[in-house]
Amino acid sequence: MLHAVIMKSHLKNSLYTLGSLKEVNDYLFQFNTLNFISRLNGEPLRNEGLQKKYVKDLIKEVWKTVAWDARNVKEGIYPESVRFRKSLFEKTAGFINILKDYPSVIKRRKENKVLVEKQGLEHSHLPHYYKHAFHFQSDGYLSEHSARIYDQQVDILFTGTADIMRRSFFPTVINYFKEKGEVPDRIIEIAAGTGKGSAMLAQVYPTAEFTLNDLSSDYLRHAKKLLNIKNMKTLNAAGESLEGVQDNSFAISFQIFLFHELPFATRREVLAEQVRVTKSGGLVVFVDSLQLVDRPEWSEILHDFPKRYHEPFYRDYIKDDVSALFEEVGGVELIHSETLLLAKCLIARKL
Repeated sequence: MLHAVIMKSHLKNSLYTLGSLKEVNDYLFQFNTLNFISRLNGEPLRNEGLQKKYVKDLIKEVWKTVAWDARNVKEGIYPESVRFRKSLFEKTAGFINILKDYPSVIKRRKENKVLVEKQGLEHSHLPHYYKHAFHFQSDGYLSEHSARIYDQQVDILFTGTADIMRRSFFPTVINYFKEKGEVPDRIIEIAAGTGKGSAMLAQVYPTAEFTLNDLSSDYLRHAKKLLNIKNMKTLNAAGESLEGVQDNSFAISFQIFLFHELPFATRREVLAEQVRVTKSGGLVVFVDSLQLVDRPEWSEILHDFPKRYHEPFYRDYIKDDVSALFEEVGGVELIHSETLLLAKCLIARKL
C-alpha cells in the first residue's frame, strides 16, 4: 500500500515536471519563430555566439527551475492551481495576435523609436520613464491591446518559465506566515501590470484582500476583466507615490520584474513606499532580473539583453545591488535571498 502511494506521488511529480517542460517547448517554438522573422530583418533576438556558449548552462538551469516548482507542488507548499496554463488553442490564438503586431515591433526596433508614439490625455500625467516603448512593444504599457498580448510575450521571452520565476517568493512567504500562525489579510502588488502575480498568490490566500497597483489604467482595466480574485481592489498610481494608502496597511507587499524598468532614484523611492505601506512584522518582497553580483559568470548574457530589447535602465539596474538598497532604505531585516534561473528574489521583514 505504501509503495503504491509513493509510486503515485512520484508519477504525479513526473507528470507535473513533464507538463512544465512541454510549456517550455511550446514557447520555445514561438520564440524561435519570432527569432527567425527577426533574423530575416537583420534584428536577431539573441546573440548566436553567446547562445552556443551558454546553452548547456541555461538548459541545466531550466531543468532545475522546473524541478524546484514540481517539488513545491508535490510537498504541498503551494497548490497545483497556481498554474494558469493555456490550452494549445489559447496559445495559438495569442501567438497569432503577436504575429500580427510583430512587423510594427521590428520597424520600431530598426528605427530605434523608443517612446510611445500616441498618448491620450489620460496618459499626459505619467512620468517620462514610463512613456518608453519597453521591449519595443506597441504602445508600451499604454493600451489595452498591449495588455492583451503582454503575458504571452513574457512567456515567449522566458520560454514558459516566467510564472515559475514569479513564484520564487512563495515558499518563504508561505512558511513565514504558517510559522506565525497567521493568514495575511491584505496584500498589495506594486506595478501589478496584468496582475498575474496576485492571481497566483490568491490561490494560496483566497480570503485575503488584494490591491493591484499600476501606473497603466489600461492594464488595470484588463486585469479587472480577466482576474478571478474574490476580493480585489485597484490603485492607479505610481509605485513611488502610493497616494491615499496609509502607513502599515499590508501584511505582504510585493513587486515582480519592476526595478529593471526604473531609473536609479525611482527604485529607492518605490522601495521606501513599499516599506512604508507594509505592516510591522509583514513582508516586503522583491523579484526581478539577476544582477551582476548574483551570476558574474553570466555577465555577457546580462549585458546583451538590453541590446535586443528596449530596456533603457537595465544596464544601470544590473550594477545596482538591491540587497544593499534594502539596507540603504532601512526599516527592514532581510530574511531570504535566492536566485532562480534568470530571476533573483529578496524578502525582508518590516521591523
